[in-house]
Amino acid sequence: MNIKQKAKEYAIFKFKKSIRKNAEEQRKIIHFIDVANIITKYGFDENLIAAGYLHEVVQEQKCSTEEIASEFNEDIACLVSSITIKEKNLKWQTTKERYIEQIQNLDLRCKILICADSISRIEEIKIKSRIKGESDSS
Repeated sequence: MNIKQKAKEYAIFKFKKSIRKNAEEQRKIIHFIDVANIITKYGFDENLIAAGYLHEVVQEQKCSTEEIASEFNEDIACLVSSITIKEKNLKWQTTKERYIEQIQNLDLRCKILICADSISRIEEIKIKSRIKGESDSS
């Protein structure tokens, strides 16, 4: 089994009971598959695609960066860790400000992972707006 398929199956296992916030009955894994597909579409490497499947597993599941490194490799663990929000018990605005500070000096591959995540979320908002008949998804 290649690293991408292994990461996909690992994410499916970790998020098998998770439902997305603000989404009616949508499984979280759909977002991770979408992120990995965006990264794949633009021809990036297998480790980055695997990180697309795993990008929230440390943040949201009982999983450590060390577990990701052991299960996959150091590169994937570093990609996932670099975009993991470190402090979650702060106000939303403070959390976002610290996250922006955290990601400013990341390498290109980490920023690609962040962009793919953002594109997936924006597309989800657009789809929800169309379903609701809203012309403006702002």
